[in-house]
Amino acid sequence: MFGNKKLKTGEMVAWQKGKMMALRWRDKKDVCLMSTVHNTSTVMARTKGGKEIMKPQVVIVYNNTMGGVDMSRPSNDILPRNEETAKEVLQEDLRAFS
Repeated sequence: MFGNKKLKTGEMVAWQKGKMMALRWRDKKDVCLMSTVHNTSTVMARTKGGKEIMKPQVVIVYNNTMGGVDMSRPSNDILPRNEETAKEVLQEDLRAFS
């Protein structure tokens, strides 16, 4: 659908059916968002360098309300440590969820 088109920086494509809106916007990378609250409206935003650009409103709301990254299980803990095998790590995780 809208995943095939190559976007330039600042461009966006969106799809809406009923209340569900899906949006893909290009910043440094593609940003994909879905919302039942927002539409495809854009607002002027200032970058850290002072340059003004148009951003989808849903992106600004997301960035302001995101809060942070869940660090309950850091990524370096996902990989097995030298003394453990992947099987032991999996068994440890299964015990933790039991």
